[in-house]
Amino acid sequence: MRFWVVGLCSLLWCEGGSAQTKKPDLGLLQMQCDEAGMALQCAQAGVLLEQKKQIKQAAIYYKKACFAQIKPQGTSCYLLALLLSDPKEAWSLYQRACSLKEPDGCTSAGEYANKSSDPTIRQKAAALYQQGCHLGDGRGCHRMARLLFAQKREEAAIPLLKRACTLKYAPGCGYLGWHYETKSKDAVRAEKLFRIGCALRGGSIECARLGLLLMRKGQPREALRFLRRSCRQGFRQGCLRARQLGKSIEPSPRP
Repeated sequence: MRFWVVGLCSLLWCEGGSAQTKKPDLGLLQMQCDEAGMALQCAQAGVLLEQKKQIKQAAIYYKKACFAQIKPQGTSCYLLALLLSDPKEAWSLYQRACSLKEPDGCTSAGEYANKSSDPTIRQKAAALYQQGCHLGDGRGCHRMARLLFAQKREEAAIPLLKRACTLKYAPGCGYLGWHYETKSKDAVRAEKLFRIGCALRGGSIECARLGLLLMRKGQPREALRFLRRSCRQGFRQGCLRARQLGKSIEPSPRP
Protein backbone atom coordinates (compact mmCIF):
# COMPACT_ATOMS: atom_id res chain seq x y z
CA MET A 1 0.00 0.00 0.00
CA ARG A 2 1.42 3.35 -0.96
CA PHE A 3 2.16 5.78 1.87
CA TRP A 4 -0.17 8.47 0.59
CA VAL A 5 -3.28 6.32 1.06
CA VAL A 6 -3.29 7.21 4.74
CA GLY A 7 -1.96 10.73 4.55
CA LEU A 8 -3.68 12.59 1.73
CA CYS A 9 -7.10 13.09 3.22
CA SER A 10 -8.21 15.57 0.59
CA LEU A 11 -8.47 12.77 -1.97
CA LEU A 12 -9.69 10.02 0.30
CA TRP A 13 -13.21 11.24 1.00
CA CYS A 14 -12.39 12.25 4.57
CA GLU A 15 -14.84 13.90 6.89
CA GLY A 16 -13.79 15.38 10.20
CA GLY A 17 -10.23 14.15 9.71
CA SER A 18 -11.00 10.46 9.22
CA ALA A 19 -11.91 8.47 6.14
CA GLN A 20 -15.48 7.36 5.61
CA THR A 21 -16.02 3.64 6.05
CA LYS A 22 -17.73 3.38 2.66
CA LYS A 23 -15.90 4.49 -0.45
CA PRO A 24 -17.73 6.49 -3.13
CA ASP A 25 -18.92 4.67 -6.21
CA LEU A 26 -16.20 4.66 -8.87
CA GLY A 27 -18.66 4.86 -11.74
CA LEU A 28 -20.36 7.89 -10.22
CA LEU A 29 -17.02 9.62 -9.68
CA GLN A 30 -16.01 8.98 -13.28
CA MET A 31 -19.30 10.36 -14.55
CA GLN A 32 -19.00 13.48 -12.40
CA CYS A 33 -15.46 13.95 -13.69
CA ASP A 34 -16.09 13.22 -17.37
CA GLU A 35 -19.41 15.03 -17.74
CA ALA A 36 -19.16 17.86 -15.22
CA GLY A 37 -15.40 18.35 -14.99
CA MET A 38 -15.44 18.10 -11.18
CA ALA A 39 -11.75 18.09 -10.26
CA LEU A 40 -12.00 16.51 -6.82
CA GLN A 41 -14.11 13.67 -8.19
CA CYS A 42 -11.54 13.15 -10.97
CA ALA A 43 -8.85 12.90 -8.31
CA GLN A 44 -10.83 10.45 -6.20
CA ALA A 45 -11.52 8.30 -9.25
CA GLY A 46 -7.78 8.24 -9.90
CA VAL A 47 -7.08 6.99 -6.38
CA LEU A 48 -9.66 4.21 -6.67
CA LEU A 49 -8.36 3.17 -10.08
CA GLU A 50 -4.79 3.04 -8.84
CA GLN A 51 -5.85 0.94 -5.88
CA LYS A 52 -7.40 -1.44 -8.42
CA LYS A 53 -4.02 -1.53 -10.25
CA GLN A 54 -5.55 0.19 -13.29
CA ILE A 55 -2.57 2.49 -13.58
CA LYS A 56 -3.13 3.89 -17.08
CA GLN A 57 -6.72 4.80 -16.25
CA ALA A 58 -5.64 6.28 -12.92
CA ALA A 59 -3.13 8.49 -14.72
CA ILE A 60 -5.87 9.80 -17.04
CA TYR A 61 -8.02 10.89 -14.11
CA TYR A 62 -5.09 12.32 -12.14
CA LYS A 63 -4.22 14.42 -15.19
CA LYS A 64 -7.78 15.69 -15.50
CA ALA A 65 -7.76 16.69 -11.84
CA CYS A 66 -4.31 18.26 -12.05
CA PHE A 67 -5.15 20.46 -15.06
CA ALA A 68 -8.81 21.16 -14.33
CA GLN A 69 -9.91 24.71 -15.10
CA ILE A 70 -11.80 24.97 -11.82
CA LYS A 71 -10.14 23.98 -8.52
CA PRO A 72 -7.24 21.93 -9.94
CA GLN A 73 -5.97 19.36 -7.47
CA GLY A 74 -2.29 19.70 -6.61
CA THR A 75 -2.27 16.31 -4.91
CA SER A 76 -3.27 14.70 -8.21
CA CYS A 77 -0.33 16.37 -9.95
CA TYR A 78 1.93 14.84 -7.32
CA LEU A 79 0.36 11.38 -7.58
CA LEU A 80 0.57 11.49 -11.35
CA ALA A 81 4.25 12.37 -11.14
CA LEU A 82 4.86 9.30 -9.00
CA LEU A 83 3.51 7.12 -11.82
CA LEU A 84 5.85 8.52 -14.46
CA SER A 85 9.15 6.98 -15.52
CA ASP A 86 10.52 10.20 -17.05
CA PRO A 87 12.15 12.31 -14.28
CA LYS A 88 11.81 15.54 -16.26
CA GLU A 89 8.08 15.04 -16.76
CA ALA A 90 7.74 14.23 -13.07
CA TRP A 91 9.73 17.37 -12.16
CA SER A 92 7.31 19.52 -14.13
CA LEU A 93 4.34 17.96 -12.33
CA TYR A 94 5.98 18.30 -8.92
CA GLN A 95 6.45 22.00 -9.61
CA ARG A 96 2.82 22.37 -10.64
CA ALA A 97 1.74 20.50 -7.50
CA CYS A 98 3.87 22.87 -5.44
CA SER A 99 2.34 25.92 -7.13
CA LEU A 100 -1.04 24.50 -6.07
CA LYS A 101 0.26 24.29 -2.46
CA GLU A 102 0.75 20.52 -2.31
CA PRO A 103 3.61 20.12 0.23
CA ASP A 104 4.82 16.73 -1.03
CA GLY A 105 5.08 18.23 -4.50
CA CYS A 106 7.34 21.01 -3.23
CA THR A 107 9.66 18.64 -1.42
CA SER A 108 9.80 16.19 -4.32
CA ALA A 109 10.59 19.06 -6.69
CA GLY A 110 13.35 20.02 -4.27
CA GLU A 111 14.70 16.47 -4.35
CA TYR A 112 14.90 16.56 -8.13
CA ALA A 113 16.56 19.99 -8.08
CA ASN A 114 19.11 19.00 -5.45
CA LYS A 115 20.25 16.00 -7.51
CA SER A 116 20.42 17.89 -10.79
CA SER A 117 23.73 18.39 -12.56
CA ASP A 118 22.46 21.77 -13.75
CA PRO A 119 23.52 24.42 -11.19
CA THR A 120 20.64 26.66 -12.22
CA ILE A 121 18.17 23.95 -11.26
CA ARG A 122 20.13 22.81 -8.20
CA GLN A 123 20.02 26.25 -6.62
CA LYS A 124 16.21 26.02 -6.53
CA ALA A 125 16.28 23.11 -4.09
CA ALA A 126 16.45 25.15 -0.89
CA ALA A 127 13.45 27.32 -1.75
CA LEU A 128 11.41 24.26 -2.68
CA TYR A 129 12.33 22.45 0.52
CA GLN A 130 11.45 25.53 2.53
CA GLN A 131 8.09 25.79 0.83
CA GLY A 132 7.34 22.12 1.47
CA CYS A 133 8.28 22.57 5.11
CA HIS A 134 6.17 25.72 5.43
CA LEU A 135 3.17 23.85 4.01
CA GLY A 136 3.56 21.09 6.59
CA ASP A 137 5.76 18.42 5.02
CA GLY A 138 8.24 17.12 7.58
CA ARG A 139 10.36 15.63 4.81
CA GLY A 140 10.89 19.12 3.39
CA CYS A 141 11.97 20.43 6.80
CA HIS A 142 14.40 17.53 7.17
CA ARG A 143 15.90 18.00 3.71
CA MET A 144 16.36 21.73 4.26
CA ALA A 145 18.03 21.07 7.58
CA ARG A 146 20.45 18.65 5.91
CA LEU A 147 21.41 21.36 3.43
CA LEU A 148 22.04 23.79 6.28
CA PHE A 149 24.17 21.25 8.16
CA ALA A 150 26.27 20.80 5.02
CA GLN A 151 26.79 24.58 5.07
CA LYS A 152 27.84 24.43 8.75
CA ARG A 153 24.71 26.40 9.72
CA GLU A 154 23.66 24.20 12.63
CA GLU A 155 21.77 26.91 14.53
CA ALA A 156 19.46 27.39 11.54
CA ALA A 157 19.09 23.65 10.97
CA ILE A 158 18.04 22.60 14.48
CA PRO A 159 14.60 24.34 14.46
CA LEU A 160 13.83 22.70 11.12
CA LEU A 161 14.61 19.24 12.49
CA LYS A 162 12.40 19.98 15.50
CA ARG A 163 9.59 20.95 13.14
CA ALA A 164 10.15 17.80 11.05
CA CYS A 165 9.86 15.69 14.19
CA THR A 166 6.76 17.57 15.34
CA LEU A 167 5.25 16.85 11.92
CA LYS A 168 5.85 13.14 12.63
CA TYR A 169 8.62 12.62 10.10
CA ALA A 170 10.75 9.95 11.76
CA PRO A 171 14.12 10.85 10.12
CA GLY A 172 13.73 14.38 11.47
CA CYS A 173 13.55 13.00 15.03
CA GLY A 174 16.39 10.60 14.35
CA TYR A 175 18.76 13.11 12.79
CA LEU A 176 18.16 15.57 15.61
CA GLY A 177 18.76 12.78 18.14
CA TRP A 178 21.99 11.85 16.37
CA HIS A 179 23.09 15.50 16.56
CA TYR A 180 22.44 15.67 20.29
CA GLU A 181 24.17 12.34 20.91
CA THR A 182 27.29 12.95 18.85
CA LYS A 183 27.75 16.71 18.89
CA SER A 184 26.19 17.84 22.16
CA LYS A 185 26.90 14.58 24.06
CA ASP A 186 23.35 14.74 25.40
CA ALA A 187 22.26 11.09 25.54
CA VAL A 188 19.07 11.90 27.43
CA ARG A 189 17.67 14.16 24.70
CA ALA A 190 18.93 11.79 22.03
CA GLU A 191 17.16 8.81 23.58
CA LYS A 192 13.90 10.74 23.84
CA LEU A 193 14.04 11.69 20.16
CA PHE A 194 14.98 8.18 19.05
CA ARG A 195 12.00 6.81 20.96
CA ILE A 196 9.68 9.31 19.29
CA GLY A 197 11.07 8.48 15.86
CA CYS A 198 10.94 4.73 16.46
CA ALA A 199 7.23 4.96 17.27
CA LEU A 200 6.47 6.73 13.98
CA ARG A 201 5.77 5.20 10.57
CA GLY A 202 9.06 4.67 8.75
CA GLY A 203 11.10 4.80 11.97
CA SER A 204 13.19 1.65 11.45
CA ILE A 205 16.52 3.49 11.54
CA GLU A 206 15.44 5.39 14.64
CA CYS A 207 14.63 2.07 16.36
CA ALA A 208 18.13 0.86 15.47
CA ARG A 209 19.71 4.07 16.77
CA LEU A 210 17.76 3.68 19.99
CA GLY A 211 18.92 0.08 20.32
CA LEU A 212 22.56 1.03 19.85
CA LEU A 213 22.25 3.85 22.37
CA LEU A 214 20.74 1.46 24.92
CA MET A 215 23.61 -0.97 24.27
CA ARG A 216 26.09 1.77 25.13
CA LYS A 217 24.09 2.49 28.29
CA GLY A 218 24.44 -1.13 29.40
CA GLN A 219 20.84 -2.19 28.72
CA PRO A 220 21.38 -5.07 26.24
CA ARG A 221 17.99 -6.76 26.53
CA GLU A 222 16.10 -3.53 26.02
CA ALA A 223 18.47 -2.73 23.16
CA LEU A 224 17.76 -6.10 21.54
CA ARG A 225 14.02 -5.42 21.63
CA PHE A 226 14.41 -2.25 19.57
CA LEU A 227 16.99 -3.71 17.20
CA ARG A 228 14.58 -6.54 16.45
CA ARG A 229 11.79 -4.03 15.86
CA SER A 230 14.07 -2.22 13.42
CA CYS A 231 14.74 -5.54 11.68
CA ARG A 232 11.03 -6.36 11.41
CA GLN A 233 10.54 -3.00 9.70
CA GLY A 234 13.11 -3.91 7.06
CA PHE A 235 16.33 -2.21 8.18
CA ARG A 236 19.11 -4.69 7.39
CA GLN A 237 21.68 -3.20 9.73
CA GLY A 238 19.14 -3.56 12.52
CA CYS A 239 18.89 -7.28 11.69
CA LEU A 240 22.67 -7.66 11.72
CA ARG A 241 23.13 -5.92 15.05
CA ALA A 242 20.18 -7.80 16.56
CA ARG A 243 21.75 -11.15 15.59
CA GLN A 244 25.12 -10.12 17.00
CA LEU A 245 23.65 -8.89 20.26
CA GLY A 246 21.29 -11.85 20.58
CA LYS A 247 24.19 -14.31 20.40
CA SER A 248 26.03 -12.48 23.15
CA ILE A 249 23.18 -12.29 25.68
CA GLU A 250 21.02 -15.32 24.92
CA PRO A 251 22.51 -18.76 25.74
CA SER A 252 22.69 -21.29 22.93
CA PRO A 253 20.19 -24.15 23.21
CA ARG A 254 21.59 -27.40 24.61
CA PRO A 255 22.13 -30.18 22.07
